[in-house]
Formats: sequence, structure tokens, C-alpha cells
Amino acid sequence: MAGPMRHSLIGASGAKRWLTCPASVPETQKLIDAGWEGSTSPAAERGTAVHEIGEMCVLQGRDPQSFAGEYVNDILVDQDMVAGAEAYVAEVEALRAAHPEMEVKIEEELDLSFDIGEGAFGTADIALVEPFSTGYLRDYKNGRTLVEASIPAESLIHDQDILGGRTSVANPQLAYYGLGLASRYSLDSIDAGIIQPNAPHDEGLVRSYFIDEQELITWAMVFQAGVARTKAKRPIFHPTEDNCHFCPVKGNCPGRNRKREADLQGMFQPIGEEKSASISVRKKMPTKTPSAKELTPRQLAQIVTEGPKMITYIQDLISYAEEFAIKMGRVNEMPGMKVIKGRKGSRQWVSPSDAIARMKRLGMSEDQIFGKKILSPTQVQKTSPDRYCDLEDIITQPDGKLKLVPESAKGDAVDVEMFKPIPENEQ
Repeated sequence: MAGPMRHSLIGASGAKRWLTCPASVPETQKLIDAGWEGSTSPAAERGTAVHEIGEMCVLQGRDPQSFAGEYVNDILVDQDMVAGAEAYVAEVEALRAAHPEMEVKIEEELDLSFDIGEGAFGTADIALVEPFSTGYLRDYKNGRTLVEASIPAESLIHDQDILGGRTSVANPQLAYYGLGLASRYSLDSIDAGIIQPNAPHDEGLVRSYFIDEQELITWAMVFQAGVARTKAKRPIFHPTEDNCHFCPVKGNCPGRNRKREADLQGMFQPIGEEKSASISVRKKMPTKTPSAKELTPRQLAQIVTEGPKMITYIQDLISYAEEFAIKMGRVNEMPGMKVIKGRKGSRQWVSPSDAIARMKRLGMSEDQIFGKKILSPTQVQKTSPDRYCDLEDIITQPDGKLKLVPESAKGDAVDVEMFKPIPENEQ
């Protein structure tokens, strides 16, 4: 089983970020130097648990279903987690069957210090290797945000000269692991794929991208150039939604703060001042807070477009303040603040198997112990995909609610006239 998790500041999972926003690396180092020890989330912890279930199933021959109702890393395993582990195991078994001559590696720790630079390392979830051949790499994703096996080459904004006119390249995380595997096992190329059971995709639960020898060489150059940019005297900030989403310094990032101020310019103009959108947020704020009805259509549009950025900004600041107070132990430096214990978590059985046995001795029926709840269509599609097509005629799915978004957002515009209420005198 995998040992304690380690994370490189120039690692695989954050490769897209540090390649395009090199300043994120030294800024994160400042945070670590100040006492930050890393953070996680319930979703990340569930994903880690599913990884471990899949790993144990492959290495120990256990059935993923046998983990249902047990605790893994203090997380109660439910059917969604079981389905994720089943997808993990199924892909390993499919690769083994197709390539019985290859050696299977699970949670393979890779050191890329020679290929990329000092401090470069990571752990590949699943790999099949044999020297001087094509290796197979799979990375399990438990999240619901779709992850592709390849990305547009133009998104690597600092490396266009190295990429030499390519239109698409491997997902940087897959390329990172692939380079490490190719270097260690003398592989010619990599079939790199994503396993993601919780994000529907036209290609199914698994999609892959072929990284040939030349692209592996190109990626080594890209990563080396990226590491060099992180060490520049004045590294570049490139705050984008994707880059900032998981960045640990997003709540206290100079580059993001500058971009946010630029984005929000004009949003808080006094009523009636709409000639210029270049008013500094710091220098000119409204003399009174307007009510919604006092805002012009242009100002309402600005708020819909830029307001979520302000909400995100406040949330980031609160998250940073909590880390400052709790994880760095500096609450005493914050006037008027204290740290308390929140509401207790949900009650859980110390041992689900012991609880079931005792409830049976107490005369409780199966229904009283386990209850009965019909699976949702999505759960049936995961657990019985071969039966799902026979049920589609009895499935309904309501239309999405109307939502106001900027014109640049995905989705076709809707004619709102058909949704306007009919006046009483016309009914």
C-alpha cells in the first residue's frame, strides 16, 4: 500500500499550473516557510480512499464490493466509492488481459530529478511496462469535473517555440508520469489514459492519448523550461480560473489580486457614472450602497459577470484566514478572533460488522438494519451498464433552470419572451 503522501512543488498534479504560472511555485514555498502544512477536502479524501481500495483489490485480490460498509482512512465506503474502485480494477484487468507479458506497477513512485530538475517526483496510479516497447499508464480521477487525456497545445502559453506547431498534446500530468516511466523502464512511447467514472464522457469511463517518442522528448524540454521559469528573479504570474482553483496561495496571491482589481474596475461606480470603466476600486467607491432596483442594466450585467469573482475572493480570504489561525497557530495575532470546535460530525459505527451482528441479536430485521432505497438511473448506469439501455424509456430528466450568464459562457441563448408571465387582462 502507498506510504505517506508527498507532494512536489514542481509535481505532476500541478504541472499545468506551474508551467503557465511559474510564480505559483515560489509563492507556495513562502507559504510553507510560514508554517503551512498543506490542506485537503472531503472530496479529495474520498478520492484517496477509492485509490487505496483499488490498489488493495489489485494487489490482494479482493472484490471492491467487499469494502462496502467498511471504513478506509476513516471514510465509510458507499456504493459510489465501490463503483469507482470497480472501474479502477476493471481497467487493470483489461490491460493485463491484453498485455500478459507486461509487468504491472501500482502506485509507482517516480523520481524525475534527472529528467526535469531537482525536487521533481510523483506517483503513477497504474502502469504496465516492458523495456523497449509502448508502456501503459492510467491515472484514476474520482472527481466530477471532466479531465481530458489531452489538452490544446496553445494553452501552454510560454512553450509555443518548443511545441513547434503542435495543436494538441498530452495532459501535462500524464506527460509527467509518462516521462518518468519511459526514463526508468526504457519505454519507446506511452499509451496514457484517464479513468474517471463520475464524469460522463463520450469515450466512456476511460480515454487515452498516445505519447510517441518525439513528444516525450518535447515534454522533457517543456518541463525543464518550466522549472527554469519558476527560478527566475521575477517569475510570471498567470492567474486563471483553472490555475487558481487548487492553488494553495490563491487567497494571498499578488498576481491574482492585481488581476481581480482590474476585473472589478467599474463594478462599484457611483450610480450615474458609466462613461468610463477604468475607475480604480481602491480610489473611488460608491458613497452609498445602491439597491438592486437603482442599478442600470449595464451595472446588473457587470455584477453577474464580475460578482462571482468577488465572492470567490472573499471565500479565498476566509480560507486563508482559517489556515493562518489554525494550521499556522497564529490566531492570537488576529484581534477579536478565537478558534472553537464546530458542530460534531455524523454518528458512525465503530465497526459496521459488529454493529450489524449486534442488531441481528437484538431481533432487528434486514429492512430495519439496511433499509431499502431504489438506485438512481445514474447509479444503475454505473453498476449495470448492460441493463441501462432497457430502462431508458422509463427515465425522465427535467430541463435545467434558466440561468443568467455572460455571452462568452457555454450554452445556447434562450428566448426569454416565451417565459414572460401573461398579464391577467390577456389570460
